[in-house]
Amino acid sequence: MPTETAYGDPWKKQKIDNISLMLNGRHRSAGPVGLMMSVEKKHLEQVIGDAAGLDSPTISALSESGWAAVNTVLEESVLRDVIAQAHEFGCNRDRRISAE
Repeated sequence: MPTETAYGDPWKKQKIDNISLMLNGRHRSAGPVGLMMSVEKKHLEQVIGDAAGLDSPTISALSESGWAAVNTVLEESVLRDVIAQAHEFGCNRDRRISAE
C-alpha cells in the first residue's frame, strides 16, 4: 500500500495506478493468449512439433534469411512451457518472444 505522501505525488500516483492496472489485468486474464515469436527455420519443426499447444500456428518468412515468425493462440496455462521449449530450440533473448 502506498503512503499518502507517495500517492499525493502525481508522478508516483501514475506509476502506482499503472502497476495496479497491470496486476489486476493479469489476475483477470485467463484462457487464450496470443504468442508471437521468431524461430530459426532449422528449428521450426522441433518448436511446432514438440511444443504443447502449438496446434495450428501461422508461420511467415522474416526479412532476415533463415528465420520465421510463428504466431498462434494458446491457453495461458501452457504458455510458460511453450516459451521454455522455444528457447531450447533456438529462440533466445536476442530474438523477440511476446505474449499478449
